[in-house]
Amino acid sequence: MELTPAGHPREQSAPCIGARAPLFTLPDENNQPHSLVDELRAGKPIVLFFMRGEW
Repeated sequence: MELTPAGHPREQSAPCIGARAPLFTLPDENNQPHSLVDELRAGKPIVLFFMRGEW
């Protein structure tokens, strides 16, 4: 991954519209883990959005 002079990944490494999300597990506000695979298997609707870390 190529970094900009400020040390941030270049925008080319951002996911493309319609690309498959990587499999991941993240904690919620109560520190309980939630994995994308488990949520999809449970048939729950999933909305992912990505925010740029610095403008």
